Amino acid sequence: MCGCPPSFARSQKAEHGIPDIFLFIRILIEHLCLPDSRFAVFFLIDVLVYYASGGFMKSNKIKTIVIVFLVVCLISGIVSELYKTFHANDNHSEETTEIEKSSEYYTYGEVEDLVKFLGNTSERERDLIRLVDPLNKSQNITVQYLYDICKVTSIDSGFFCKPFSSKGKDEKVTRDEFDEFYYTVVSSKKINGVNKKSIFVYEIIKGEHDTLFDGEKYYQTEYTINDKYKDTVIEVYVRGDVIYKILGLNEGTHTLKNVLIEEIIGNQCYFLYKDIEKCMPFDANNNEEVIKGFVEKHSKTDAITGIKPFVADIDITNDGIVNIYPCNNIVNEKVIEIDNDKVRISNLGTLELADDFELYDIYSKPYCEDNKNVMLGHKSMELFIDKDNYLVAGIINDDIACDNVRVIISNKVRGTYDFTEVRLSCDEDYVVTMPDGNKVNYKTNDLFELSAKEYALEDEIIIEPSNEKGKISIFSIMRDCGVPQYSGKLHIYITEAGMRLINEIPMEKYLYSVVSGMMPPDSLEEANNALAVCARGYAYSILLSGAYSDLGADLDDTSACQMYANVETNNQAVNAVKNTYGLVPVYKNNLIVPFYYSTSCGTLSASNQEDEEGEVYPFYQNAYETVKKEVVDISDEENFKGFINSESIDMIEKDMPYYRWKVSFSKKEMSDMINFYLENNFENIIETCAVVDNEGNYLSDDVYDIGDVLEITVCKRTVSGAVCSVIIKGSEKIVQINNINVIRTMISPENHEIIKNDGTTSIDWSNLPSPFFYVELENDKFVVNGGGLGSGAGLSINGACCLANNGYNYKYILRYYFPYIDVVSISDIELDDEENEE
Repeated sequence: MCGCPPSFARSQKAEHGIPDIFLFIRILIEHLCLPDSRFAVFFLIDVLVYYASGGFMKSNKIKTIVIVFLVVCLISGIVSELYKTFHANDNHSEETTEIEKSSEYYTYGEVEDLVKFLGNTSERERDLIRLVDPLNKSQNITVQYLYDICKVTSIDSGFFCKPFSSKGKDEKVTRDEFDEFYYTVVSSKKINGVNKKSIFVYEIIKGEHDTLFDGEKYYQTEYTINDKYKDTVIEVYVRGDVIYKILGLNEGTHTLKNVLIEEIIGNQCYFLYKDIEKCMPFDANNNEEVIKGFVEKHSKTDAITGIKPFVADIDITNDGIVNIYPCNNIVNEKVIEIDNDKVRISNLGTLELADDFELYDIYSKPYCEDNKNVMLGHKSMELFIDKDNYLVAGIINDDIACDNVRVIISNKVRGTYDFTEVRLSCDEDYVVTMPDGNKVNYKTNDLFELSAKEYALEDEIIIEPSNEKGKISIFSIMRDCGVPQYSGKLHIYITEAGMRLINEIPMEKYLYSVVSGMMPPDSLEEANNALAVCARGYAYSILLSGAYSDLGADLDDTSACQMYANVETNNQAVNAVKNTYGLVPVYKNNLIVPFYYSTSCGTLSASNQEDEEGEVYPFYQNAYETVKKEVVDISDEENFKGFINSESIDMIEKDMPYYRWKVSFSKKEMSDMINFYLENNFENIIETCAVVDNEGNYLSDDVYDIGDVLEITVCKRTVSGAVCSVIIKGSEKIVQINNINVIRTMISPENHEIIKNDGTTSIDWSNLPSPFFYVELENDKFVVNGGGLGSGAGLSINGACCLANNGYNYKYILRYYFPYIDVVSISDIELDDEENEE
C-alpha cells in the first residue's frame, strides 16, 4: 500500500469517547499493511501527533513516550517478518531474479518462482507452488524440499539429491548447494523445455513484460530487464521462449551471421542487422589486416574508413565486437528466377539460399528487406556466396527496375482534376524545382503553398523527396484515409483552369496503394498475390490505350482506372506486389484486360457488360462460381429469379455479405427518381435510351418525364444473368434503357437501406451494387432483389479470398477466373501502343 496511513489525530477526533487502548490497537492494525520501515516512521509520527493534540496518558507524558517507542521497536520487528512472508513474491522485477547473497541460505519465498518453472505442465506447476506453506515463505529451504521437487517433477531423487545423502531431511540447504542442484536438474534435460543458455541481448522491447531479442529469436520475460544488459552476453534460464531468471553476464562470445557493416570509424563499428542499426566498440587492432585485405580486393582502396557497405559475420563479447569475418566471394549479377529456396543467377546458374540469408537495401536509407522476391526487380545486385556455395546475403543498391507511371490526381470531387490552390509537405527533406530551374530546399514537414494565379500558363513546378522513401502529403484534398500521401515525384502544371497535379511513381509502388485499397485487411497472401497480378495487368492495359494522354498522364486515381492513394498502404499488399514483381496475365502471349470486382452473385461472366451486346473475351467463361464451374445460362427471366432466390447451389461466396441483397422504393420515390434522372441526363444518354409505344415500336420522341412509374421489366440478360436492357413503363410514356451503367445509376438507392445477405444494412449508395437483379412490385413498393457487388466480370476479390482460405495458390486462383491464361513477366512480352486482348 502506498502513501501515508490514516492519521491517529484524525481518528481520535472522529471517535471521541472510544477508550485509548482500542484506538491504539485499531491504528496499529491499519499500519500493519505497510513495509516495516515505513510502519515505524508513520506509526511514531501518528502517536506524536496524537500526543500533541492531547491524547492518552496525559498524566505521565514522558513515560508514555518511552513505552510507545519500545512498543514501536518491538512491533517493527514483528511486522518486518510478516511483510516478508506475505509480500515475498509481489515484485516480479529484475531485482527479484538476481538475488543478493545477503545470507548463506535461500528462503522458500526467494526460490518459489524459480522452482515453479520446473513444472512443464500447469498441473505440475501448481503442485510445485503448493509445496510451500504461505506462512513459511521466510523460512530457509531444507533437504526435504529438494526431495519434494524431485517427486513432483518425476525425476530420480536418488541421483539429484545424492550430494545431500549425508544430511538430515530437515537440515538447511545452502545457496551454493541449491544452485548446483537446480543447475544439475536443468542440464540433465529431464525437464522438457527448460534450459540454461547464453544469450546476446540485441534489443529490449519494453512492455508489461519485457521482450528480449537476441538477433535470431524473441524471448518473453517475467519481469523488467535492466537496460544495462543491452548489447551484452548474459546467462539465463529459459522455458520455451520465456526467460525466467538472469544469472548474470557471460564471458563467452556470440556470433551474428551475415551482418551489413555500414561504416568503421576508428574503434567504432556501425552495422545493420534484422533492421536494427547499432554502433559498438570494435577491436580494430586485431582485425586491421582482415579489413584492409577485404577493402583492397573489393573496394579498390586501402583505407579502413570510408569503405562501402559489405556483409560479414561478427563475434561479440561484453566488450564489443572482437572479430569481423567478411564474406569474400562477391559477384555482381542479375537474379532471373526465384523458386522457393533456390535462386537462378545470370552467368552463375542456380544457387541455394542459406538458412540465415539476409537481404539489404542501401539505395536510400539502409534497411532489411524481408521479401526475397524483390531481387527480381533489379538490373544487378551484389551477391555474397559462402565457401559451401550457398547464397548468404544480397545488397540492393539501385531503385527497382520497372516503368514509371504518371497518375493524374483528382480534386475533392473524384474525376475533376483542376486545382486553384495547393498545400503540401513531406515526411522527409524535399526539393522544389521552380519554373526557372531554381531549386529550393525544404525541411521535413515544412509547408509549401502555391496558387495558380502566381504562375504563368504552362509553368511546371516539381516536388521531389530527398530519398525514395519520402512521401508527399497534399492537404488540399481528402480521401478515405484522410490526407493522402504520395511516393515518387509530384509535377504541378499551370493550366487555363488552374493547376493539374501528376504523381510520377514506379509502377510497382503505384500498385502498393491499389492493392491495399481493394483487398480486405484480413485476406491471405495468395489472394493478395492474385489481385496484384490483376491490378498490374489492368494498369498496363490502360497505360497502353493512351486514354489519359491528353491530360499528360497514363492513369487517373479513380475507380475508372484503379482507386489510388485512397487508403493507407499495408504490408500484406506491399508483399503481394513484391511476390509477383512484374507478373501480368496473358493470353497467347498478349496482355489481357483482367477485370476484377468485389463479390460474385454466384456466376462468372464472359462479357464485360458495358453495352447491350457485352464484348466477349476468350479468356473468360460463363459458369457458376462453384468448384466444378458448371456451365450457366440464366438469361431467361424466370430462371434468373429462381437462381437469385435459391439456396441449394453450393457457391464459393454464398456466405459473403453482398452475395444477396435487396432494396425497396415507394411508387412515388421510384417515379420521382427516374423522372429527375431523365430530366437532367437525357441529352447524355440519348444513344442508349429509346421511347417505345405499347406495341413495342420505337419512337423518335425526347423524354424528360414518363409520369408515374407503373412497371420495370428486364427485357434482356446475358447468359450469366447480368441485366442488359430494361423497359420502364410510365403513366405518360414507356422508355427502354440499353446501358447497364445508366440503369444502375437511374435506379439509385441513395438514402435507402440495402439489406445484405447477413441481415446487416448499408446506405448512401449512388447506384445499385451490381447488374444482377430483378424488380418486382410488392405491396405498392418496388423491390429490387439482387446479388453480388461489382461488374461480375473477371476475378472476384472475395472469391479469391475464399479460394485462398481453402489452400489454393495465386496461379490457380487466376486460372479459375481467367481460363487458358498464363502468368509471365511484363518484360517478356511485346507491348504495342494499343491494347491486345486476343
